[in-house]
Amino acid sequence: MNLSRLKRLLVGRGSPAQRVFLAVARLAQLRFESTLRVDGHNLAARTSDRALALILHKVGLVDLAEKRLLSREVKPGMTCLDIGANIGVYTLYLARLVGRSGRVVAFEPEPENFEMLERNVARNGYAQVECVRKAVSDRTGAADLGFCEENRGDHRLFSRGQGRRAVPVETTRLDDFFPPGAKVDLIKMDVQGSEVAAMEGMRRVLQDNPRVMVLAEHCPALTEAAGFSAASLAEFWRDLGFEAFLVGEGLRQSPLDDPLSFAEMGRREGYLNVLFRRPAA
Repeated sequence: MNLSRLKRLLVGRGSPAQRVFLAVARLAQLRFESTLRVDGHNLAARTSDRALALILHKVGLVDLAEKRLLSREVKPGMTCLDIGANIGVYTLYLARLVGRSGRVVAFEPEPENFEMLERNVARNGYAQVECVRKAVSDRTGAADLGFCEENRGDHRLFSRGQGRRAVPVETTRLDDFFPPGAKVDLIKMDVQGSEVAAMEGMRRVLQDNPRVMVLAEHCPALTEAAGFSAASLAEFWRDLGFEAFLVGEGLRQSPLDDPLSFAEMGRREGYLNVLFRRPAA
């Protein structure tokens, strides 16, 4: 979850809480390092917005349902991908669940976030984690990442006209990164609107792994800003045989056979956390 979403969820326009939030966001460019213990791990953050994100995870204000889901579904020995790993909260969470017999591959393109990701993995001693400084997309090569100064969880591969500093990054298709037949059990994806591009680059991986689960954060406004439609996202998963379940207090199925309904639900909620999985045979 990024801080823009949190602001909408927790505070109202003009409220004292919102003024505090905005003040913290303005301090995000200050450089300091703090370490917090989150989910049993020691994580360091270098900017105030990342430190605030760690605090929210620590006190349980964000992503509880997602973590409960992962705790139930991820087993020792599994291979999990963390796409958009940021500084590693989910990377470390998954590493503990898969154990030493498993594998976690964490993709994070932005250099400063990646440095903290590597350090957080190392300080917690997870040899089963591979950190990859690349963005997952529909092509392997290079792109400009739109850097968000006040929210280091909101960097975007699309940013023309948004006044953001461009950071050159490497990109990869998962279908190029992994050889045919490579085992993947779970993909966690938080890519700020670039889901469709990332998905197009992982078709073979998804087809090679019939039991793979994908946990994705979906924001229709960002998807559309990236040049895609929420309906096209629903159609992609439906065509590959997946079902969609909204993650919250339990799992609630969202019909992919009606892409427009799925898109409208996303617009109404603002953000959706969705589990995509194929029905059991």
